Parts: sequence; structure tokens; C-alpha cells
Amino acid sequence: MEIFPYTVRERRNIFATRLFSVFADMLVNEADEVIAPNYLVVAPKSRTAEGITGIVVVPFVEDKVGLVRVFRHAVGQSGWEVPRGFVDEGETPAEAALRELEEEAGLSCGIENLVDIGCVAPDPGILDARIQCFAANNCSLSGKVSENEFGHYDFRLFTLQETKQLIQNGEIQDSVSLAAYCCNQMKG
Repeated sequence: MEIFPYTVRERRNIFATRLFSVFADMLVNEADEVIAPNYLVVAPKSRTAEGITGIVVVPFVEDKVGLVRVFRHAVGQSGWEVPRGFVDEGETPAEAALRELEEEAGLSCGIENLVDIGCVAPDPGILDARIQCFAANNCSLSGKVSENEFGHYDFRLFTLQETKQLIQNGEIQDSVSLAAYCCNQMKG
């Protein structure tokens, strides 16, 4: 049984974009005392009935891992990441994984080659988001990378040893990419 040491007295939507809502929650304890007047919550707008808001997929082409080089404005630097994205309305997480593979990496994969490797909450202190993680085996290059992916500028295939080295060198820092990679290594 979960214990909730507080309740939300008030939720204010302080900002919204096409993809996200940002809330300031007023939290009160059992004595109705305000313990957090403006607790920040960032919530993706699209989610499945199970609460999945996005996907991440570790693609394998033969014995190599596909990674996308992405510039992330919030931290002011680039890094290597596995393909990821939102689950669109009416889409299953598996369908979103296959779509993101094609859009971000120019890869195609049969749905029978997707392996569910778990779910992560990338930053549950702030983000109301749950990301479904997949491995995509037997991918093939389709060459149809979308040019509309903001900040994406390279895609490459790496051996597992090279991928491990990228992690050790700090070139893969994205928590969701790291979690998906580690989950896949534990299951594989």
C-alpha cells in the first residue's frame, strides 16, 4: 500500500506547448499546511491508457547499435542517443518505436523483432512521463531519415564495445538511452 504524505490542493497550468503542459502544484500535508506552494510538474500531453508517454529503442543492425547525434539546447551540448520520441495519439508504443526508428535513424524493422525491455520514468521528481524501452533486432537501413528532427545531425552504427566506450567517455549521458542500453544488456 502506497502512503501519500500530501495532497494536491491546487494545480495551475502555468505554461503549455503543443507537446507539454507545465503545472505548479500546491501541496498540503495531513494538517492542511502548505508544504510546497509551487511544485513544478512537466507533463507530456499525449499518453496511452497505460500512461506511456514516449518510447526509446535500441536498434541493432547486424551486431552494431544505432545511435543518433543530437544537440540538446537545455544542456548546451551534443551527445549520442538511441532513437526516441513521443507516442502519438492512437498509436501503440511498438508502433511509435517503429516510426521513430525510421524518422530518426532511417531504419526499418519488423514488429516481430521488437523486444520490450521495460519502462522508465526519466525524472519522476519533475516529469510526469513514462518511457517504454525496446530493443529492435534485425534492423535494416532504409535511408529515409527525416530532416525535421530538431537538433539531430548524425546517425552511426557502433559495436557494443564502442558504445560502452562512448558511455565511459561521457558521450552518452541521456538517462533514457543509458537505461535502455543497460536494460538490454541485462536481458541479453
